[in-house]
Amino acid sequence: MHIHLFRTVLIFAFILGNGCSQRNISVATYRSNQDRKRLSVTSSFNSANWTNYVLVICPEEDISIPFNCKRIRPALDLAIRRFHELDLLDPTHLVFHFADSKCNDQHGALAAFEYIIKGQLHCFLGPSCDYSLSPVGLYASSWKLPVITSGGISHEFRTDPRYATLTRMGTTSKSVIDFILLQMRLFHWKRLANIYDVSYQNSHCKLVLSYFKEVKKKGDIYVHPVFANPGDNVEEIMKRSVGTEYSGK
Repeated sequence: MHIHLFRTVLIFAFILGNGCSQRNISVATYRSNQDRKRLSVTSSFNSANWTNYVLVICPEEDISIPFNCKRIRPALDLAIRRFHELDLLDPTHLVFHFADSKCNDQHGALAAFEYIIKGQLHCFLGPSCDYSLSPVGLYASSWKLPVITSGGISHEFRTDPRYATLTRMGTTSKSVIDFILLQMRLFHWKRLANIYDVSYQNSHCKLVLSYFKEVKKKGDIYVHPVFANPGDNVEEIMKRSVGTEYSGK
């Protein structure tokens, strides 16, 4: 998990370094602020005082989400050390600010506005959660600011031109579902049932399965949603759906 994030930040640093600076400046010193709200890389060459601000938006408390703040911070720390070792960054000063997205469509956007107003925002790293990424990605496009994320698994981010500055670096729902469809077509399977747990409306699985809406439009595979309530016997639901309602169709 950390390796994937590490690569994300390295590529981000290359883009930022080549886009925001005018000449090569070696990163001579490394400093990591112990305040968990901030990480920075600083050069000892002070005649050019460039500062680039990166807002890292991630869920702070929900450790069930793969790319949460507790996992991202150590990866950023490793990446910053690597910047120093490779002399990779051009900017004299690179500052990471952290904000808790709470994986909803409000907190990430509020954090974005906070740092825009402060004049301390040049790039977004995250949000890693799609529900936060949606509004942030739209605003960032209007502000012409890059958004680099390991999230964005929903197919909507691929097709919507409003996310013009968004770069997704993780697995997408399309790649996952395309693999499933490849297996189905290989074995000539034509019917598929999706079982949704209604108690997890904002779940990772729901986002992945959302791409089946596009599959239904093509018409070659029949996709049937099955909804399960908390406490329902999923095995019995599957038996009823497969053995009674849809067998022979």
